[in-house]
Amino acid sequence: MNWREKVNNEDLYVNKGWFEARGQTAPDSVEGLRDCQLLIKLSGIKRLAEERGYTSVDINVSHPYSDYVVAKCSIFWRMKINHEERFSSFSYSECANATKANTNGFGKKFLEAIACNRAFIRCVRSSLGIHIVGIDEIDASEPEEIPNKNTPQKKLEDAAIKSGISSFEEFQKYAKEGQEGLVEGLVLEAISKWKSYDDVPPKDCRAYIKLLK
Repeated sequence: MNWREKVNNEDLYVNKGWFEARGQTAPDSVEGLRDCQLLIKLSGIKRLAEERGYTSVDINVSHPYSDYVVAKCSIFWRMKINHEERFSSFSYSECANATKANTNGFGKKFLEAIACNRAFIRCVRSSLGIHIVGIDEIDASEPEEIPNKNTPQKKLEDAAIKSGISSFEEFQKYAKEGQEGLVEGLVLEAISKWKSYDDVPPKDCRAYIKLLK
């Protein structure tokens, strides 16, 4: 099946992730893009399944864990027997999951529906040899925030560890014992309020880094 002839441009998205991974600006149109540069909507997958012809679709849903849904989709495709007007069928199955870790927004409330959509899209794509990812298959989770290793607080923590201070509580004790007359502006009351290295003001971080060295 030449699937590109069967779907409309409205059924396709530009795969922005493909371009971002290569440091390129994603185009505004899907015109002229290769399969790997595209994503297909659920509407396009449904259109292709109808064009190909199927007899039934079965989807089984299970919940192995809390907030973790697995869907298995089986499609039974129509198949002519010896080019006659008699039909048989063959089936193909695929699985997909949906969790709160790979969905976002309202999707977290509809894990079953998302898992079913993903399984259906994957099943149609794989059985018909369509090498383009469905938009519903993309991990929609929020990107994890990468800790900044260059903050004054992180540098202070590293300096403390190198000096043999293995925990923040040990550092806090060190700060209380050594603050008098050594670091201008530091008082025991302020130090006592610190709960972690993140609470240490940048100016104080730099001062203690010098002391630790």
